Amino acid sequence: MQWVNKLTSEFLSDKDSIKRYIQIRFAFACDVFQILQQGLEEDGNNVREPIIYGVIMSNKSIYIGQSLDSQRRIKDLPIGESHHFAKTIPTELWEKIIVIKLNSIFESEEERIEIENKVKEKLVDSNEKLIEKSEYSRREKAREYIRKALEFKLQSDLVPLFNLITKESKHGAILFKDKPDASPIIQLTLPYINKYYPKLKTQYDLIDKESKTALTAGNKGYKSRGNFGCAAFPNFIWRENKDVYLSKYSI
Repeated sequence: MQWVNKLTSEFLSDKDSIKRYIQIRFAFACDVFQILQQGLEEDGNNVREPIIYGVIMSNKSIYIGQSLDSQRRIKDLPIGESHHFAKTIPTELWEKIIVIKLNSIFESEEERIEIENKVKEKLVDSNEKLIEKSEYSRREKAREYIRKALEFKLQSDLVPLFNLITKESKHGAILFKDKPDASPIIQLTLPYINKYYPKLKTQYDLIDKESKTALTAGNKGYKSRGNFGCAAFPNFIWRENKDVYLSKYSI
């Protein structure tokens, strides 16, 4: 793979070039994060809330994920310090990141809490260990599996390649499943969220479609009408800003 030799000779040949390479990639990733953060803002304020997100390459969703903490995830996702997808495919190559505010799929706070209570009761009935947990812990577990069930539904529809990977470390092998798997607990949760999934899918598709116009117009990000989500365009951001990075962090 020629890119390995090129990367070593041009960017990682000595201590100073390695420092420069690290700084440039971090500056770029932070630009992506800040655009996503602006897209999720409400009345100019940063928010922390549950999200479903996707990464698109070649006009197809290649990764779908979820997180309780939007602010932590949109920062970690492009930087890749602990997120496995960015460690595998460089963020500079991603065409688009789509983020959906999960609470937006419910008509009201009361409706969201009602679903959480139903899922919580079902989980407690099926898992004796949860009986001993605090009310807070049981509710957090319900929220977790609501997110995971919605994530599974979106993965099942879009069949993102990276979510189909199974790693066999002993043999150094990657296997690709035909479709994503649902754990028994996710299967228990699915009946409670099936009603809300179509809205999530509609929002995801709408941002994917409408953000194309924003990208064509030369925008680095897109904020949905109705403020239910946003998009950022990492590959475009890199192409637009790379000369600035290279000049700013010259050796």
